Amino acid sequence: MFYGAYRHAVDEKGRLAIPVRFRHRLDGGAMLARGREACLVIYPATEWAELTRQLQYSSRVSPTFLEYMRTVFPHSQPVDFDAQGRLLLAPEERQYAAIARGAVVVGMNNVIEIFGEEEWNARQAAHDAGTATALAEAVRAELAAREQALQGVGA
Repeated sequence: MFYGAYRHAVDEKGRLAIPVRFRHRLDGGAMLARGREACLVIYPATEWAELTRQLQYSSRVSPTFLEYMRTVFPHSQPVDFDAQGRLLLAPEERQYAAIARGAVVVGMNNVIEIFGEEEWNARQAAHDAGTATALAEAVRAELAAREQALQGVGA
């Protein structure tokens, strides 16, 4: 599991240090992909396997499904750390996630997100006690709806 937010500089070659506590949990391999909302996502091997199991090309999938696949797979690559525990981010990846001189590496329980520092700061500035309460209530409602749907399937 991945928790915490860590600020790191990005060097002139586009290398970003990944916290050692995260790297140790990626020993089985990982993939880097574009995420939602202008960030990059590191998927541990088990999470990537689940995603690829769900995203299978077939004649039965919708055009929207195919477009989503086209945003995920062409821009994905295996994670390869250098001897200092840094990940090389290609210019296209840095541009997509608005990563300039600094990035924030964010533990999101089962995956790791990487945001440009300015984007992360803007998101955090928008969060106050009221926002946190509203988000928590919305998530509780979504989880309850999922549980109810699952119970309906099993009935």
